[in-house]
Amino acid sequence: MVLEAALLVKARNNTSASRAFVAFALGITVVTTLFNVVVAIMFMQSGSPPIISLLVIAFGGYMAMTEWQQLKRMQATA
Repeated sequence: MVLEAALLVKARNNTSASRAFVAFALGITVVTTLFNVVVAIMFMQSGSPPIISLLVIAFGGYMAMTEWQQLKRMQATA
C-alpha cells in the first residue's frame, strides 16, 4: 500500500510516464489481492479465520477499482 501511494503521488500529472505509474500500481494491487485470496482460501481450509487477508482483499479491491478509474480518466484526457 505504501509503494502504491508513492507511485500514485508521482502520477499527479497526465503524462505517459504517469499513466505507466498508475498501470504499474494497478498491476501490483491486482497481484497482491489475488495472492491474498489464495492465502484466505488456504486459511479457511485449515479452519482458522483469515481476518488480515480478508481486510487486504477488501482494501485491495477498492484500491484496484480506484486505480482503474484513474487510469481510464487519464487515457480519456490524453
